[in-house]
Amino acid sequence: MRKMGIGAMSKPLDKVELCNFRGASEPFELAFDRTKDLTLLFGENGSGKSTILDAIDVVCNGSTGGLEDMSVGRGPAQYLKTLGAKVGTLRATVHSDSESWCATLDSSTVEVAGPDERPSVRILRRKKILSLVTAQPNERYKELKSFIDTVVVEQSENNLLSELKGIDKQREKLEIAQKSKGEELEKLWESEERPGPSVSALGWASEKAKESITALQSQQTGLESVIDAMDSAIADCNNYMKHRSSVDSLSLKLKSVEHTIKTASDANTTTTVLLAKSLREAKAYIDADTKLDKCPTCLRKIVRDELILIVDKQLEELKALTALIDKKAEIARQSDAALSNAYTAAKELTNSMQHFHQTSESTSLPDIKALNISWPDWSKTPVDCSLLLPVGKKLETVRAQLKTKQENLGRDINQHNLITQPYDGFCESIKKLDFLNHIRSRLSQAHKIIHDMRVAFVQNILDDITSEANRLFGILHPRENIGLSKLRMDEKKRSSVEQSGSFGDHTNVLPQTVFSESHLDTLGFCVWLALAKRKNPKETILLIDDVFTSVDNLHVGRIVGLLIAEAPNFLQVFVATHFRLWWDRYQNAQGVERIKLGRWTVGNGICVQNSPLQHRQLRDMSKADFLNRQATASKAGVLLECLLDQLALLYGMHVPRKQDNLYTLGELVDASRKLFTKRNLSVEINKNWNRDGQTEDFQSTSAGAAFDRLEEVSFARNQVGCHYSVHGMEIPDNEIREFGLATADLIEAMVCPNCGQLARVINKEGTARRCTCRKQAARMTPTSI
Repeated sequence: MRKMGIGAMSKPLDKVELCNFRGASEPFELAFDRTKDLTLLFGENGSGKSTILDAIDVVCNGSTGGLEDMSVGRGPAQYLKTLGAKVGTLRATVHSDSESWCATLDSSTVEVAGPDERPSVRILRRKKILSLVTAQPNERYKELKSFIDTVVVEQSENNLLSELKGIDKQREKLEIAQKSKGEELEKLWESEERPGPSVSALGWASEKAKESITALQSQQTGLESVIDAMDSAIADCNNYMKHRSSVDSLSLKLKSVEHTIKTASDANTTTTVLLAKSLREAKAYIDADTKLDKCPTCLRKIVRDELILIVDKQLEELKALTALIDKKAEIARQSDAALSNAYTAAKELTNSMQHFHQTSESTSLPDIKALNISWPDWSKTPVDCSLLLPVGKKLETVRAQLKTKQENLGRDINQHNLITQPYDGFCESIKKLDFLNHIRSRLSQAHKIIHDMRVAFVQNILDDITSEANRLFGILHPRENIGLSKLRMDEKKRSSVEQSGSFGDHTNVLPQTVFSESHLDTLGFCVWLALAKRKNPKETILLIDDVFTSVDNLHVGRIVGLLIAEAPNFLQVFVATHFRLWWDRYQNAQGVERIKLGRWTVGNGICVQNSPLQHRQLRDMSKADFLNRQATASKAGVLLECLLDQLALLYGMHVPRKQDNLYTLGELVDASRKLFTKRNLSVEINKNWNRDGQTEDFQSTSAGAAFDRLEEVSFARNQVGCHYSVHGMEIPDNEIREFGLATADLIEAMVCPNCGQLARVINKEGTARRCTCRKQAARMTPTSI
């Protein structure tokens, strides 16, 4: 039995309280003995067993209990309430020590209130068994996944896969770009009429790309500077010649006007010019003074109008000469301006020619050198521009060819760029592809390592599960040559577990194709139990909800023994069943709490009764102050028949052959006598069976003495407990009490106190029989008769 020193993480259940939860139409409370390894909920169909287990599942796992994965439409939780009950009245509370968790129904959603850390519960229903055995490989993996914790590894694997997909997309884009650049180079090569020496566009582009664009650009830059300087020099040459020509033209005009003035009259030209000037000034003076009445020179009285007529007459006479004088003045002014412009143009010409000289010298163009220009000494000023004009003429002769060279260089540079851009892009895509291929290769290796490690890790777990499941399956089906040969991860699929079984001489068969329904059920149960044992079993509560509907009594009996043997591996085990064989097999097991559910009605809801061990109940009945003679004798007889029948089968004792193999108590007592007397059957019980960490201390029981007492009083069973008999009325109460007490003593002396079973399995040394449960508290010798 379980000790009370339970770890902080362990939360065994103490009690369940229900109100309007499924079958709990009336408030219901059920307490559990947390010191027991296994709790049996026994009742007929419809008595409320699944309601109790569903409540634990709903509260501890936040599920919808047996409605999980059922087709009930949206909001399955709404169907958890008792029919006719209001939503807000549903309550399901689970207690563990001083903690409790309460599930309520809000509209169609279950809300669970309580501490964050709930008891760890795993429930097995029939559909779970089928999903483990008969489901598709991917669905089987989902069922196994909760028991195999590879979340972090799978996340890393998914991240690597995501990176690989991202790299593949980049590679695809680069390959498209590379193809586009290659087609672009092909078109350029075709447009140039496939120049050699290369025989491919890529080879041609490679050769072109090797050419130094810097030299071409340097030549173009130098040529541009020379042409710019040349254009300035030529322009300044033309400008200077234009202004020089203007100066010469105006000089000739001025000389012509001066000659005309000189030959215009015999009078003194100078005196005439001064006179004309004076008359103009006098005319201006008179026009300005409207009140003039005397000569401004001699102060004689004059008539203003007469004076104006005199001046105008004289000016008219001097009109031609005056026009010539004005023309001369205008030409002189223009000549001065032309001389100034010519002077400026000369300076500009000198500067531009000097700049061209320096520029051409720095570039050393052969076209310029071929002109053999004699440059003046620029340090002497002013430079004679007439010497520069021939240079301008020479420059004009080579400008066109220099311009052509410039255009050719520009075309070459442009072509170089047209080639190098797609070629560089092509080469860059190759480099990036090489880099991505390298990264992809490393990522792929890393992914394979992680994938293989995950598969190996999971496969190792699956192998362990297979081994443990087969061990459990072998206990249920000894010597049947049938089992689970392999659970295997499918490496080509992300989440898939293949399953194969062995059947006789055949391996790698699909169990669902050859196994019977009962074999599939027990196989699924063994796989589930093997899985449950892998994940903190000492902190896990198992719920088994009436799953063995297809299994016969023989195999149910083995399952009963298997569960009592495996229950100590877990925190608690709850089994709900309607098979009475379970109830009877656990009737003497101290490690099992038996809870019986009665008839369910809407008015009463779930009815429950905790049942004591049968031999203890018999002892209490035998010690009662007011003895129920028939009930005591009958119960003692039934229990004794059951014990001796199992003993007869175990040791192969001789009993009369019968068609139906049903034997009376007397026949069984007679057959057992030889075992107790001649074979000296010895039974030993480990007195430390319920003390963890204590060494075994087997002590002999009084089984022989108890059997001897039974021989003397076993007749009371038929005469008092089974049939009406006058002689039975004469049997005193003390003999009936003795029959009951001796039967109880024999049972206690012979069965394992933990599982309530006889020592059945021969130990490895072949010296004794041991109990099949994990405690192995019972030991019997001899091993056979």
